[in-house]
Amino acid sequence: VISLDDDGAAGGAADRRGGGGTAGGEESRRALERQIAAAARQRQTLRAGHILPAAAFADEANESEEKCLRGGHDALKAVAAHDSVGGGEVYSDVASAAHLAAGTLPKAAQLKALRAHLEQAKRTLAAALPSLGSLLEGTVKAGFDVGGAYLGFCSERAIVVNLAPLLRRWNEAGTPVELLLTLAHEAAHLLSEGGAHDSAWRQTYDELIQAAIVAGVGPAPGAFAGVGRRA
Repeated sequence: VISLDDDGAAGGAADRRGGGGTAGGEESRRALERQIAAAARQRQTLRAGHILPAAAFADEANESEEKCLRGGHDALKAVAAHDSVGGGEVYSDVASAAHLAAGTLPKAAQLKALRAHLEQAKRTLAAALPSLGSLLEGTVKAGFDVGGAYLGFCSERAIVVNLAPLLRRWNEAGTPVELLLTLAHEAAHLLSEGGAHDSAWRQTYDELIQAAIVAGVGPAPGAFAGVGRRA
């Protein structure tokens, strides 16, 4: 489980506002852009609708308990959501699907707000890194899995962000930041093509957050205090 913990490991990039102006910061940005370009090129070679190669899931059985790569959407199904929860498509657990479609879901207004915050997180990363915005377009899906404590995962076809845990611990002030961190977390798995939370993933994740801050479109570093990725 990834969190913004006391040792500052996950918050390191978020606290370095001036990094983009240094030679090292500029090189990190160029390296990140190359990584995004490589992912975009590779996508052209994959089966239609796929975002990751099969090789990325080779070690899926050995993933950590957070399991950020999954070979499918598990038991989630695509639902045409009611306008009361924001319309469009939501990847839902079976038990919630009928409520999402009929507009009878409790806390519908809050779920609609969460989906708007997720869209804002996508726009934030796209404003900081337009090439990443193109890569994420049509890739990020809202999920609603009441039985799942996870916040997100990558499958062969999508990044799914599970909004159900955030609905349970509704926090209007902290939620936009948590969704930005979650999306950056899963985008880093997409770019590093693996589920491990290793040094390669960490560097990509940190650089995504730093890019948003340096571009002036992400939250100020102080906004990250006390916000964590909790499973």
